[in-house]
Amino acid sequence: MVEPAIITLYGIAGETIEQEIVLKPDPEYPFMVKDIRATRGGDFDFSLSEPDENGSYLISVSNITKKAGRYYDTLILDIESPVRKDIRIRVLGDIRPPE
Repeated sequence: MVEPAIITLYGIAGETIEQEIVLKPDPEYPFMVKDIRATRGGDFDFSLSEPDENGSYLISVSNITKKAGRYYDTLILDIESPVRKDIRIRVLGDIRPPE
């Protein structure tokens, strides 16, 4: 389970814009994250924490683009699981110009 399911980075260019999401494996279908990457990359940074005692991961995402505009990307998490090989999380950025 991913909460929230979509990463949304809304804010004003030049300000700190961040979001954290929790990735919690279903107890019936546990998995380990092997790698994380962005499809395009370049507009935001991301990091993945080590799993906690419940196997949950924290993903932190922060906008790094300095220009106003919109972007769309996808984070791909390669996982070890007999059920599926990856988890995809959409990233939406809407960066407004300073007023």
